[in-house]
Amino acid sequence: MKKNILAVCAITATLAASTAMAAPGETERVSPGQLNRAEIKMGEDTYSVVNFKLLMVVNKSTHQSFKAGDVITINCVGINNTLNKESTVDGNCVAKDSAGDSFATTFKRKGVLGQPGAGSQTVKGLTGKFAGMTGTCTYEAKYAQNDGVFIASFAKCSYK
Repeated sequence: MKKNILAVCAITATLAASTAMAAPGETERVSPGQLNRAEIKMGEDTYSVVNFKLLMVVNKSTHQSFKAGDVITINCVGINNTLNKESTVDGNCVAKDSAGDSFATTFKRKGVLGQPGAGSQTVKGLTGKFAGMTGTCTYEAKYAQNDGVFIASFAKCSYK
């Protein structure tokens, strides 16, 4: 009898945890940081590889995995190519909180790094409290270029 009760409790807890992981919600966040770019120009075309180190701060949240005031580190690798006079910015990031729980983002927009612009992101939970999470974001990138190139990304995200 005790084994059956324990089994039912374990199944109930597992179902509750997996339902909680899939809970919907939204966040607003800002991610400032610095970027480093390696660039090659060939005629009118430009090929760039960019490394970003950002610090995400959650401003507002209705998603259980994020709380207002959370600070999360983000490491990104991106490309910014200008081909046939069309510029795009694309890349991937891995974010980790202080417990080591992580999620990944993929970002894209039209435009040139160092110039303001709007884009989109997809989010996929990888480990810990973010495992199983998916979402989409819209963001606005703004830059300051003093002793380097600095970015502030302002994002609004919805999660499933």
